[in-house]
Amino acid sequence: MPSTYSSSLRLELQATGENANTWGVKTNNNLNLLQQAIAGYEAIDISGGSSYVVSAADGVSDQARNAVLDLTGTLSSAISVVVPDVEKTYWVRCRASGADVTFRTSAGTGVVLPRDLWVFLVATGTSVINALPPFAQLSAANTFTGINTFTSVLNINGTLSVTDASAVRVVLGITSATDSVAGILRLADTSSALVGTDAQRAVTPEAAKAVTSRVQQNVQASVYSFVSADAGKHVFHPASATSTATYTIPSNASVAFAVGTVITVINHASAGPIDLSITSDTLYNSQDGAVGARQVAAAGLATIVKIANTEWVISGIGVS
Repeated sequence: MPSTYSSSLRLELQATGENANTWGVKTNNNLNLLQQAIAGYEAIDISGGSSYVVSAADGVSDQARNAVLDLTGTLSSAISVVVPDVEKTYWVRCRASGADVTFRTSAGTGVVLPRDLWVFLVATGTSVINALPPFAQLSAANTFTGINTFTSVLNINGTLSVTDASAVRVVLGITSATDSVAGILRLADTSSALVGTDAQRAVTPEAAKAVTSRVQQNVQASVYSFVSADAGKHVFHPASATSTATYTIPSNASVAFAVGTVITVINHASAGPIDLSITSDTLYNSQDGAVGARQVAAAGLATIVKIANTEWVISGIGVS
């Protein structure tokens, strides 16, 4: 009976009584092939745009038997590196540039290899799986262009510079972050923080100081109804607005300002007066407790404070 070969490593299996006087040579050859399977390393150039079939042969050294495969080259399009449909493990690194590389069996599915990172892969006989999802650590200068997929933890040890920041925020889901969902937040600089309309940003210490050390301004020249964003701001009637303006405090049912909300109204010395009206809620004058609409004269300054759900109080200079 002639020799046969093992299915996974293609080692020669000698028949009983076969190979008299040469069995030692064949056994030594098998031991060398076992050494290749346990500790063998091979760099393979997979340049081009066609799938690369890793060589496999019975009883002689081949590429597929190696324990470690190091893939190099330049690719013009995405390709597959195809290994035999047998059970085996591999350590694989892909240093090939230009396009994605999928490591798979001829009959099954595989794994898209990360760039320049060692991964431990298991060929099950029908497909290839990633047995140890990698921990990617970027500690040196790395430049990524095009599509890059990270399927595990990515540790960036150093400064991250992103050209298309808005696209990266969308991919990471940063724009879904809210004040009740942690998410991943980008930091607002001072000018962005002062605008105060971006709910996706967390402020830097400098921006927080800027926000708390000044009263932001909302310029309104004619008819205006206060909105929730006016809380804590001053609404300014400019010098160019020489006609009477009407500012309205909306009802609590319309705009539910929090109790304690403070809005300051400032009228320029050259501007026309401001009629400060209120819809269905109550506005008290702090000087005499009178209820109702008020007027702020030129060069006047008034502060309104919400003291209950449907009650406000006004005080200031030039208020009648």
